Amino acid sequence: MKNLQVGELVLTGSGHFLPILGWLDINHSKDTNFVRIFTNQSSSLSLTDSHVIFRHSDKDRQEPIFTRDLRVGDILLLEASGSKAQIIKIISETKPGFYAPSQPPVPCLWMGIWSPAMHPT
Repeated sequence: MKNLQVGELVLTGSGHFLPILGWLDINHSKDTNFVRIFTNQSSSLSLTDSHVIFRHSDKDRQEPIFTRDLRVGDILLLEASGSKAQIIKIISETKPGFYAPSQPPVPCLWMGIWSPAMHPT
């Protein structure tokens, strides 16, 4: 994320690449709370605890949820295979810097897991 530039293209849930429009917020050095999520598909990613991600619901659909509200056992959808990945471990960590890019309002792919785009209203 720290190397992402305005105008760069990001893969969206519609299968199209759309540009980063700007930054809603950015700070290269502030200590920030992150959630590192590990799945049974040998994948992991680290997101701010206020990042929104899609969780597979009991009603067989994707629902947006803050990463801080995810729990071990929750299911995420993997883009590469379309398969479901179960969360097997979650750890909290503090790291310097945070980045909140502005994008067109469609789901985006981060580290192989679908997440809704965040944009100003």
